[in-house]
Amino acid sequence: MSRPNSVEAEKLARCTARALGGEYTVDGVRRLSGGASRETWAFDAHSTLDGVAATEHLVLRRDPGASSGQIGRSTEFLLLDAVGRAGAPVPLVRFLLETDD
Repeated sequence: MSRPNSVEAEKLARCTARALGGEYTVDGVRRLSGGASRETWAFDAHSTLDGVAATEHLVLRRDPGASSGQIGRSTEFLLLDAVGRAGAPVPLVRFLLETDD
C-alpha cells in the first residue's frame, strides 16, 4: 500500500510501459518542491531497445485531492500539449495517467 506522500517505483514503471510501450524500470523517484496545486515527482525511466539502453528523465504531476478552482489533469495535459505544439517552450507532455494509476 502506498503512503499519500509516496510514489511506488514498480507501479510507475508499469504505467510508463503501458503509455510509452516496451519494458521499463524506474528509479530515482523524488518529490520536487513547488507545485502548489499538485504533487510533482521526478523519476528516471530505463529501457532497452535492440540492445541499446536508454534513460528518460520524466516528471509526474499528481492530484493531492479535490480542491475547488483547479483545472483537471486532463485539461492541463491538453493545454500543455497544445501550447507546446504552437511552439511555446513547455515541457514535452508524454502521456496522461488514468485515475486508477
